[in-house]
Amino acid sequence: MKSSLKRRFLNTITKHKMLNKGDCVLISLSGGIDSTVMTYLFDEIRAEYGLTLYAFHLNHLLRPKEAEAEAEFVARLCDELKIEAFIKECDVWGYSARCGLSLQAAARNIRYELMNEIKSEHGITKIATAHNAGDRVETVLMRLIRGTAGAHISGIAPVRDMCIIRPMLDIFRTDIVEYARGRGIAFMTDSSNAKTVYMRNQVRLELLPHIRDNYNSNIDMSILNFARAARAEEEYIARKAD
Repeated sequence: MKSSLKRRFLNTITKHKMLNKGDCVLISLSGGIDSTVMTYLFDEIRAEYGLTLYAFHLNHLLRPKEAEAEAEFVARLCDELKIEAFIKECDVWGYSARCGLSLQAAARNIRYELMNEIKSEHGITKIATAHNAGDRVETVLMRLIRGTAGAHISGIAPVRDMCIIRPMLDIFRTDIVEYARGRGIAFMTDSSNAKTVYMRNQVRLELLPHIRDNYNSNIDMSILNFARAARAEEEYIARKAD
């Protein structure tokens, strides 16, 4: 019998038609709990879908000791699961300064640029990122705060550009943690996730807990349902426009 988490993982894949039999999947693997659990889940369904799995890890050169430990962890995990790993380094700080971007935006741009290069070079058909339901909730709330409207209000898309897939998007962090603990899955912890200098961390660590405690204890699911409804409307309008 499939675990609840694996079942939801597969349901999201099926609902959004994320995978085809025989796909070559590049997993964006930071070593954190979300991407590590996603890697184990892909390994579990590898035979069922006939998948070829690869992993990508980027050392941002921002937290030297932690970053080296994360890269080593990813290498060991991929060796254990027999997944070919592409481990890269890039001066994200310098890139952000040259391009006038925040560190987070610079890191995101570099990751996707490198992953797309690997995709082209190795015949990869899908790129998987470990964005979860909480990430989607945070993104929607951040966009509302900034006054975003229209097609971007639904937050993180399950599928982007026909090849970037987010199979963890219907799963909250609490369930991911429970799954990891139940199976003794090791993972790395990024210390920067606790710093409230970043807006996303402020929303995650301060704003959402305040709303849960004082206004709506189920705010995460409320926002997630809003995001799903907004996405359905966007897709409907796009189909009609076509």
